[in-house]
Amino acid sequence: MLDRDSKTLVHDPAAEQEAIDEFAERRLNARGARTYRDTYERAASMYNKHASIIEIRDELLREPLPPAPVKQGIAPLQKRKEFAAEQGMVAVRLKAIEDAVHKRPALYR
Repeated sequence: MLDRDSKTLVHDPAAEQEAIDEFAERRLNARGARTYRDTYERAASMYNKHASIIEIRDELLREPLPPAPVKQGIAPLQKRKEFAAEQGMVAVRLKAIEDAVHKRPALYR
């Protein structure tokens, strides 16, 4: 299986998973705190306006769609990287919503 990465051809599934994990970690490091803060503020505002937890989650959370496979039945590496990063961002948003609803301080961890 050959999959194009921006720098090299990746043949090893373990190397692909490592590349996916590194990309997701870099994306969380770059955008996680801002996403947490923005989601926390919106969730707290909605909760103070008497929105239910379900309404808040429906409004602020969106599950990422898995990447569509191409001819070989496997999605391109870049799409899998972006999907993994977005899954991490969903976890950040969910934590922010839980913290806001339970009146915990806004602390991105």
